[in-house]
Amino acid sequence: MMPDAEMTNRTSSAPRTPNFAVRRESATSAPFFFGEEARRLFGFLHGAQGQPSRGCGVVLCYPVFHEYWITHRALRQLAQRLAAAGFPTLRFDYSGTGDSWGDCRQASIPAWVSDVGAASRELVSRTGVGKVILVGCRLGASLALLAGKGRYEVVATVLWDPIIEGAVWLDC
Repeated sequence: MMPDAEMTNRTSSAPRTPNFAVRRESATSAPFFFGEEARRLFGFLHGAQGQPSRGCGVVLCYPVFHEYWITHRALRQLAQRLAAAGFPTLRFDYSGTGDSWGDCRQASIPAWVSDVGAASRELVSRTGVGKVILVGCRLGASLALLAGKGRYEVVATVLWDPIIEGAVWLDC
């Protein structure tokens, strides 16, 4: 009877290696700052990998506060998968949050809606895509919906568990 691979790894003196591959960011992925000089936003662009760009990019609009940390890994992995499928994807921090400039006490919904618009323009400028899809989670979904109104480059908006009633959300 042949021992299985798992048993062999346990009895072997060589160190065990996990069964999953560690993914590294590609050379087409890079952090940067963009936007108005007085209010620079931190962004991370995941360039289209492995196949030509599909001519459409994605801007991910994160939730805020504790929900940012809860969703960060999932949205980062989504960005990597979209880029691997040929969709350049931009993740960014709203003004006054994360690594973006500004004081959180000056943050506001209108400012964050403006930040989503700036991120959309930046994605078009850096990648040359003609169409943008806004994907927003929780408050980011509400911001994406507001920012996408009237923007010629925005062809779709994905609302992932949007905040419908702000007062109820704030009472949580």
